[in-house]
Amino acid sequence: MVGKVIIDIGGNTAKERTQFWKDVVREMKSRKLKETVGIVLCIGFACFLTLTGCQQTGTATNTTELSEADTTEESSATEEQVPVLTEDEIYKIAALHSKTSDMQQIVTRPTSLKDENGTAYYEVEFSVGQKEYEYEIDAYTGEVIAYDYEDKETRDDVTGTPITLEEAKHIALDWAVVGESECVFTKEDYLEENVPAVFELAFLFKEKEYEFEILEDGTVIECSMEPAETRDAEPGRVKE
Repeated sequence: MVGKVIIDIGGNTAKERTQFWKDVVREMKSRKLKETVGIVLCIGFACFLTLTGCQQTGTATNTTELSEADTTEESSATEEQVPVLTEDEIYKIAALHSKTSDMQQIVTRPTSLKDENGTAYYEVEFSVGQKEYEYEIDAYTGEVIAYDYEDKETRDDVTGTPITLEEAKHIALDWAVVGESECVFTKEDYLEENVPAVFELAFLFKEKEYEFEILEDGTVIECSMEPAETRDAEPGRVKE
């Protein structure tokens, strides 16, 4: 029975049966190839969709990061754009620092806005009677960077009991609003040969250098403050 079926399927002769099986094998190979190609195409299409999705996700992520970076830069730029103080505000700061309460007494000179090492500051000059003031004030914060004061009134010998060196030091510290334990004195001279005699003092405080000339009666005739280059002594002691 089995042989009959094979003969019916394959043909009556050996040549026909051989050709039949060749056709069967060829058909099977053809179908297998088609299935393989189909699988490959499906896999390729799936990979394409995956890659496309990753690229879109990456693009969205990059766009978000760039947007956040732009926002940060804009925020920083906004914070840096602090308005410059006006000349009136600068003069008020200088008058307050010089303890000049009446602005009407001040004779002002033209101010100039300068820039040094990236720091914008006003250069201010004014006088009150015989007293001359010069200031450098930060144009953004209002901080006093440096100042110079001189009392040009002519004086003769001082009468009365002259002050001591320690008293002169306390006058200078009170003038600068500095505690003795916080500063470093670098100069303590008494020039008795001057007419009138004068104390010359200098000290360092918080990276700033102060210099004073004080008469024997306690009058401050000159003083200045400017940034100090170095500070290499201990507070409360005279620098050798």
